[in-house]
Amino acid sequence: MGAPAVADLRWPRPVRPGETLWAQIAGLEMRVWNSRPSMGIVRWRGEVRNQEGRLVMSATGTNFFGRRPST
Repeated sequence: MGAPAVADLRWPRPVRPGETLWAQIAGLEMRVWNSRPSMGIVRWRGEVRNQEGRLVMSATGTNFFGRRPST
């Protein structure tokens, strides 16, 4: 739905054509957006590694997501 911020974006190694990359993202904090209860705010941390398992990119960020109606 939206991405208000990406922080600490780092590229510690170059990425070359033909490399195989894999990514992993973990949620750090999830909460309701108080002024818009139908939306949630998620803070996350992600990493991308190459075929040798070496870190090639890392970042933290914040995104908005729609929430399911509560029952």
